[in-house]
Amino acid sequence: MELHNIDLEITFSNEPYALLSEVQEAFTVLFAGRKGDLFLLVLEVFSVGYSEEEIIRSFLETLSRISEEAKKDLAKALKREFNFGYGLDRDDPMEASIPHPLVRLIGDSGYSLGVTFYRPR
Repeated sequence: MELHNIDLEITFSNEPYALLSEVQEAFTVLFAGRKGDLFLLVLEVFSVGYSEEEIIRSFLETLSRISEEAKKDLAKALKREFNFGYGLDRDDPMEASIPHPLVRLIGDSGYSLGVTFYRPR
C-alpha cells in the first residue's frame, strides 16, 4: 500500500469567499463549487516524498497563517476532513494504520479523518 495523497475536504453552507481567495495561492484547489445545496472545497498540498505527518503539519501551519476573515470562513465550515488516499496492489487488504499521534493532532486541531483506497484498474 502506498500513500497517493492527502486532501483537505471542507464543506460550507455558503461560498467562503475570503478563504477561497487565500488558499488558491497556498494549495492546489482540486474542487471548489456547489455540490447539491452545499459548497465543497477540496485542497491538496504537494506531497510527493513527504510523510503523512509532514503533509498534515504543512496544511495546519499554512492555515494558521491565513487572515482573520479567512479564519472566520473556516470556522463556519460544516465539515473539515483530511482524507488519506492510498493506492493498493491487487492483493493488498483494504486497511490502513495511521499512527495515534497523527490521529490526535488531526482531532485536536478540529478536523476529522477519512480514508480512500484506490485499487489498480
